[in-house]
Amino acid sequence: MSDLNQNIDPRTNVFTRDEVKQHNTKESCWLIVEKRVYDVTSWLPKHPAGPNSILRHAGTDSTEDFGFHSTSAQKLWQKYWIGVLDEPEPSCIIS
Repeated sequence: MSDLNQNIDPRTNVFTRDEVKQHNTKESCWLIVEKRVYDVTSWLPKHPAGPNSILRHAGTDSTEDFGFHSTSAQKLWQKYWIGVLDEPEPSCIIS
């Protein structure tokens, strides 16, 4: 995790999809999971399946891939949570 992201409250740190898309390399790897933004750069070399399993989704929404992980694996990600996605909730309009 970069020094920039230290000591932030991820609930109030907001990113757009375009901002997240820019972080798509092994030097800066961010993912979106359920509208939360994670900086998983420092996790890349530690991932049991290797860095490429994460890098292929770098800068994108990885909710579907994240979902198959165990609860304990999902809890490990909390320390990488850096913010939320700036995306309005879908609305239902009935006419």
